[in-house]
Amino acid sequence: MEDRERQAAVPEFRHIIRSISHTDRMHHCSIEKRVQALGIHRSQHMILMYLARNEKVPSQKELAKVFNVSTAAIANTMKNLEKSGYICRVSDEDDTRKNIINITEKGRKIVEISRNEFDAVDREMFKGVTDDQIKVFCDVLDILKSNLRQLEEAEYDEQTKKVKGRMKNETLV
Repeated sequence: MEDRERQAAVPEFRHIIRSISHTDRMHHCSIEKRVQALGIHRSQHMILMYLARNEKVPSQKELAKVFNVSTAAIANTMKNLEKSGYICRVSDEDDTRKNIINITEKGRKIVEISRNEFDAVDREMFKGVTDDQIKVFCDVLDILKSNLRQLEEAEYDEQTKKVKGRMKNETLV
């Protein structure tokens, strides 16, 4: 694509990016409604899903790192999950300062119901989309992600120089 064509396409690119973002928000909202219908808070649900996916049972400290929250926030969420019967905590035999977290049968049931609900949302979302269309879409997304990774990897100073150079050439009102 030549520079002139690319410049003309920029509004179209923006439309695509906004559409992807909007679709993601709509998907997220649909999932949120279904999680709320289960009567469980989003943060509790995320932790249950994580526990169900991972064979190695993490400590509360490890969970705090995974979810990028404080250990106090994890402790509070764990307390609520335990109180509701979704998890049980036991002291680590090797290190009594650590709690080992186990998901209960009740917790596993919520996870199973959730996965079924998520699958239902995804099936509805992709209704009418062919396998070939999905493949092309995934290929394009892979290219976009690769381009963005390369952009992220570029040195900060180089990007700053380019932006400042473009700003010098533009008239700022």
